[in-house]
Amino acid sequence: MLQLPPEMLTWHRTPYLRELENAYEASRFLDTKTTFVSEKQILAGKLSSFKVLVVPAASHMRSEVVESVTRFLKQGGSVVILPSSFLSDEYNRPANYLSRIGVQVEHIEQIMGDRTGELEQSYDQSFHERVTYHSPHSEPLVVRSVGLFAKDPPALQAEGTRQVISLSGAHQVLAAFPNGHPALVSVNQGQGKVYYAATSFPRQSLSLLLNRIFEASGVRRAVRVRSENGELLSDVEARFVEGSLGRLLYMVNFGQSPVNALVEVDGHPCRGFYDLRKQEKLAGNHVLLPAGETMIFRLD
Repeated sequence: MLQLPPEMLTWHRTPYLRELENAYEASRFLDTKTTFVSEKQILAGKLSSFKVLVVPAASHMRSEVVESVTRFLKQGGSVVILPSSFLSDEYNRPANYLSRIGVQVEHIEQIMGDRTGELEQSYDQSFHERVTYHSPHSEPLVVRSVGLFAKDPPALQAEGTRQVISLSGAHQVLAAFPNGHPALVSVNQGQGKVYYAATSFPRQSLSLLLNRIFEASGVRRAVRVRSENGELLSDVEARFVEGSLGRLLYMVNFGQSPVNALVEVDGHPCRGFYDLRKQEKLAGNHVLLPAGETMIFRLD
C-alpha cells in the first residue's frame, strides 16, 4: 500500500509498477526463467533456490525481509537494487538499510506523471485512470572497464529515476553519470555481491546489465538464442527443458519483423532441429522465426 500512495491507487501505471515491468521485460529475453518472490516466500527461505534477486523500486521493506536478503547475499547470492529501493520500513519510517552496503541516498529525481482523468478498462473489467509520463531524459553512462565490465564494456544508458549517492567502505564504481557521480556500483557482501544502481535504465540497457550479472553469478543457461553476430535478441523469448522426450526448446518472436536466430547448446552451435509442429527436420544451426510466431523444437 505504501508503494502505491493514495493519489495513485486508481492509476493504471505507477512509478513502482513501471520499474517492476521494466525489470521483468529486461530479464525475460535472456534465455532463463524469470519469476517473482514475495516477502512471505523470502522469509520462508525461498531465496536459497535462486542465484540472482532483482529489487525494482521496492521502497518500503520490513527489517526481517532485509535480514533474509542479507543472509542470501552472504551465502553467495547476487542482488540487483534498482531505484528507489530499501528507503523505509513498512510504517513509512526512514530506514538505514542501505548503510549496510555503504550507500547513502542524498537526492532523488523521479520521473513525473500527469493524470488525464480518463478511465481505461482492464482485462479483469476493472477501471483505472490513464496516466501519461513525461518523456524521460536519456543520457549515456561512462562505463568503466573493471569488475563486471572488465571485458567488452557494454554501452549503457540512464533513463528515468536518478539518485545522487555517497559511498563509504569498499566498493567498485562500474559506471558513472557524465558529471562523474556514481551511477552503478558493486559491493561484496560475504560470498555474494550487491549491484546498486543510482539510475533507472531503458529496457535494452537493463537487459545488457542483467545478462552480465547472470553470467557472473553462474546462472546456467544451457541453451542460448542470439542473433547471427552474437548479440541479444530483445524480442525473442526462449525456454529449454530436458526430460524423457529429449531436449525441448520453444521460441516466441514478439517483434514486428522475422528473426534469424543462432541457437547454441552448452556454448556450441546446435545443428539438429526437429520442428515438432511441422513434424520435419531442419538443416543448419539457424532458425528463421517469423514475427509473432511460436516454434517448438526437439534438439537432436
